This record gives sequence, C-alpha cells and structure tokens, in this order.
Amino acid sequence: MSMLMWRVLPRDGYQCPLRYHLCTGTATEVDHIVNVAKVLQSGGTKAQADDMSNLAAVCSPRHALKTEHERCTASAASNRQRAAQRRKRLRLPDRPHPGSWT
Repeated sequence: MSMLMWRVLPRDGYQCPLRYHLCTGTATEVDHIVNVAKVLQSGGTKAQADDMSNLAAVCSPRHALKTEHERCTASAASNRQRAAQRRKRLRLPDRPHPGSWT
C-alpha cells in the first residue's frame, strides 16, 4: 500500500462515502476526487493532484465505476475535438447533424 493510502483510509474511516449500485460500503482503495489528468491539464502538478484534500477512500466497485465514467467522458471530449479539427481542415460547415437533438 502506498503512503497516501495508509493516511487516507483511516482518515475516512474505511467507509465509501457514496452508495452506488454494487457498493460494498467498505473502502479499500483511494481515489482522486479531481482526476490527475484534469489537474495536470489545468496547469497543476502531480503533488497538487495527490494533496490529501483531493483524495477519498472508496470501495473497489465505486472506484471502477468512476474511473470508467471519467474515461468515457474524456474519450467523448477528444472525439468532439478531433471532429471539429476535421471540419475545419475540410472547410465543412459547423452545424449540427440533421438527426441530432440540439
């Protein structure tokens, strides 16, 4: 276990704060509240990402669910950015797709 884990788990009482589907309630892992990539992207450092105020004790199922959600969100943002660059490169109009709800 990392040094941070040894400090965060007891601080949070080994309890997972949110009760998602399949949550065990017992925290066995430590999660970054604001993920490391976002901290670095906004000009922060790894040390700032690992600050105790940005860490929370979580159960394994919740950690996996949150990590997957963050991955999907980042992937969608990347896809939107690449599509915008492609539209610009091909000089396509920047309008919504006719089948979209927006």
